[in-house]
Amino acid sequence: MDWGAVGWLIGGVGLGAGLLLFAAMRGRKGERRVQAVGLIVAGLIYVGFAAWSADPIWIVIEGVGTAIFAALALAGVRWSAWPLALGWALHPVWDAALHLAGAGAAVAPPGYVLVCVSFDLLVALRVTLTELSERGAGLRERTLRLETNR
Repeated sequence: MDWGAVGWLIGGVGLGAGLLLFAAMRGRKGERRVQAVGLIVAGLIYVGFAAWSADPIWIVIEGVGTAIFAALALAGVRWSAWPLALGWALHPVWDAALHLAGAGAAVAPPGYVLVCVSFDLLVALRVTLTELSERGAGLRERTLRLETNR
């Protein structure tokens, strides 16, 4: 077992927990906004790595990825948390496919990619569970109103 990799993954969980705590202190709407900004920043960090590598093709690739994740983040704030959850769930796929196993391995440091994978998955889980919980609460509320109106 590569204990160095485990350490990076644990670090990502710790940082993700910090973001989630910060977000939760902003109330429900503020929480989702912080999560959305976090997803956009996660993409922009890779643009920064690409710029540092001075490879114009990777700057474009990471820019396109950031635009996709930004669109999901903004949709998550405006309409439903599901696009935001999807963005956070897909970002570690982007991280691993491009930067651990793919041609972008020279662009981003592997330790950072591992931090990002566990960070992203933790945030995706929180967004998903919050949305499921809110939908469940809404369903219970509607059911109670229906029963009361009988």
